[in-house]
Amino acid sequence: MKIKTAAITTIAALSIALSANAAVSVNFENPDNFSDISLDSIDSKKDQQIVLKDLEKYMTRKLDKKIGDQYIASVNVTDVDLAGEIEPWRSRLQDVRIVKSIYPASIAFEYQILDLDGNVVAQGEENLRDRNVMTSITHNFEDYPYVKDLYDTWVRKLKV
Repeated sequence: MKIKTAAITTIAALSIALSANAAVSVNFENPDNFSDISLDSIDSKKDQQIVLKDLEKYMTRKLDKKIGDQYIASVNVTDVDLAGEIEPWRSRLQDVRIVKSIYPASIAFEYQILDLDGNVVAQGEENLRDRNVMTSITHNFEDYPYVKDLYDTWVRKLKV
C-alpha cells in the first residue's frame, strides 16, 4: 500500500513539474470516509466540496510559499476531522459547531517533496492533532481555523 501510494505521489509530483502553473499538488483520498468535513448536520456532497476546495487552496498556498520554485511537492490527505461537533438537535438553518477540547481537529496526510531534478528531498506521513485547541488558535477569522493551524505549524517546522 505504501509503495503504491509512493508511486502515485511520485508520478503526481513529476507531472506537476511539467506543468507551468503549480509546484504543489494537494489530493484528497476517499473524502467520503473522512472523519468530519461537514458544514451542518446534513452531510452533503456539496458541503464537503466547499470544505475540501477551501482546504486545498489554503494548503497549496501555504506550502508553495514555503518551498518556492525550488521544489515540487505533493500532499495526499487521508483524513480530516474538523474541530468540534455539530449539534444534531437544531434545525438545519441553526446548525452550530461546538468546539471543546474533547473534539480536537486533526488532519492526516502523506507528502513528498522533490527537487527540480526529481530527487526526493523530504517525504513522510503525518497525523496532526492538537488537544489544546482552545488555546492555540491563530486563525480566528478563517474557516476551519483549527485544521489550518495544525497545517501551518507543520509547514513552519518542515525542513527543505
